[in-house]
This record gives sequence, structure tokens and C-alpha cells, in this order.
Amino acid sequence: MASAQFQVLSILCRTSRQVVSDALKGFASTAIFSPNALSRGVFNSYIGMSIEQFQKNTLNSFRSYHHFVLSLLAEHRFISALRTNFYTRSVPDSNISVTFPAIYPQQINQTQSSLMSNETCRCDHTRDCVYPAGIYNQSKSIIPNEVFSLDASPLFIVPGFQVGCVPQNALLQSTLECFYNKSCLDIVISLTGALHTISALNISNSFSRFSPTTTIGILFDNLMVESWKNSTDFAAYFQTCPPKACSYSYVKRFFLTYMIATMTSIFGGLSVALRITSPCVGTICCPFLINIQDLHETCDYFLIPFDELTIQCQN
Repeated sequence: MASAQFQVLSILCRTSRQVVSDALKGFASTAIFSPNALSRGVFNSYIGMSIEQFQKNTLNSFRSYHHFVLSLLAEHRFISALRTNFYTRSVPDSNISVTFPAIYPQQINQTQSSLMSNETCRCDHTRDCVYPAGIYNQSKSIIPNEVFSLDASPLFIVPGFQVGCVPQNALLQSTLECFYNKSCLDIVISLTGALHTISALNISNSFSRFSPTTTIGILFDNLMVESWKNSTDFAAYFQTCPPKACSYSYVKRFFLTYMIATMTSIFGGLSVALRITSPCVGTICCPFLINIQDLHETCDYFLIPFDELTIQCQN
């Protein structure tokens, strides 16, 4: 049973890592569309909100999918290969086999097998029946339609760890507190001869938002992510998305001295322009004005018929 539990735990770890990796790849391919370049403050605010929404969407989508899978498994009632939820017995002198549900005592204290109530939990009613995991010297066979019981005291009960109808459901209700306790690990190693290379985990809560008694189900619902680290790089954004043109404006009050200086510069510039253009204008216009004056001196009158225009002059 322990082997199956740890295989499921390994699958949960790989699944969490794959979901996070795929989500990060999708987020990294997201483009920012804006008609204008974003300022540093707007950029940081936008990226911060996008990351927060990404985290929520990733967790919510994963939880919905995970709960759907659990509901699907519960509806179809698959039989565990370990015969922890259902087991079969053949009828003597026949080819008929009968399937029986596993029945577990309903514990009062999940870490002490001696404190059991008379109530029972049947695997044909729910998949969430659990029983304290431990090391047992068990030789008694399972009797159909009888509550699972021990014929000897357990050698050791693993604190926080559960077994039950289905390995996955029991594991999700378990904790990893034994892995934070060196004494617990030493006992397991001495009784099983396994896990020689395992050392106790750091129990310091200052580096974790999860306590040793947090269930694996809660860890898995949070994708086993301790914390999300993010950073924004405004310089990289500006280099990747450089604007085609830049402009700026500023607001300034028109003080009296500033207005006087402005008007003086305008009129001063106009005076300089007239000084430069006046000689050229005079050179062009003077011959034209002289011809007009001569014309007035020599012409007495004008005759303007309807069909033509003639000018007669007297000498």
C-alpha cells in the first residue's frame, strides 16, 4: 500500500510541475497591445494585474479539472488493484465470483488506531474512507462483509498518513508531518529497511506558507507552489516595442515678465524680417509704380465698348 501511495504522490508532483510549466509558456506568449507607449508606472501596474489574474486563472482552471476527474472516478467506481475498496470472492464449486465492498472502522483520532468508534465507513457508499497508515504484523485475512480489523497491535502508526478505499483519495487526506520529524523517519527506516537516503525536511515556518500538518490535498490544490516570484523589466519592454515617434508637452503659467519677453521677441523678429525683405520688395515694385504714373500722365480717357476694350491716348 505504501508503494502505491508514494507512486501517486510522485504523479501529483509531476502533474503540478507540468501544469505550471504549460501555464507559464502560455502567459509568456501573451502580447501587449497599446496605441501609445506605456509609461513606467502604467506598465508596472498593467503587468502586476496581469500576473495576479494569471495566477488566479491557473489555479481555478486546475482545480475545476481536478475535481471533475475525481467526480468521474467516483461515479464509475473503479476497483482498486490493491483491493482496498472492493474485493471478490469465488463461490465454492462454481464459476461465480461475488464482489464485496471494503468496510473500515470510522476513526476518532487519525493518528491512534486504538481510539476507534463502533461506526463504520463503507467503500460502496463513499471513496473517502481512511484508516491510519502504519506498519502492521498482520496475518488475519479479510472476511466478507466484516469490518476490517487487526489481529495484533500495530508496530508503528505513521503520523498524519492515511490509507483507505482509493490510494489517491487517502493520500489527499494525508499530511507529510512524518517527513519533518527525524524520529519518525528513523523508526520507519529501522522497521522497513528503506529510505536510508532520506533526511528530515526543514520545519521552519518562516520559509513556507504551509505547515507540516497541511494536507496533501491542499498542497495539490495550490499546485504545490510555495510562492510566485515575478519581476518587470521596463527597459526590455521599451527596447522590444520602441515607439515610431515621441512628443512631449508641458504646462507653464504665463507670468508678466515671460509675456513681455515673448512679445518683445516676436516684434524684434518681425523688425529684423522687414529690414531684410524691404530692399528686395522696393527693387521689384518701383519700376511697376513708375510705369503706372507715366500712364496716368499721357491718357485722357478710356472707351469701353461691350465687345472690346480700347485705350485711346492724345499726344
